[in-house]
Amino acid sequence: MLCDFAVLGEAVKKHIIEPMDHAFIGRKSDLPHSEQPSKFFDMGSDYSTAENIARQVFLILKRKNVPFLKEVTIWETPTSSASYTE
Repeated sequence: MLCDFAVLGEAVKKHIIEPMDHAFIGRKSDLPHSEQPSKFFDMGSDYSTAENIARQVFLILKRKNVPFLKEVTIWETPTSSASYTE
């Protein structure tokens, strides 16, 4: 076994799902000061494309020491996805 799914699931829930679920995902610089959303996930200098979100998710999980992480795939639709690979 490389990684217990319970451990992986908890890391994804805590560091990805909770911060991103129902959040505005984007760059702070793209928001007018008068329109700050109640929940915001900052993409830094990256636009919130599927490719960049896959990269951000990968980097977050890597920093949280998810073992043996090699790739993250983000699905936009059942037939459209973007992946980030180390």
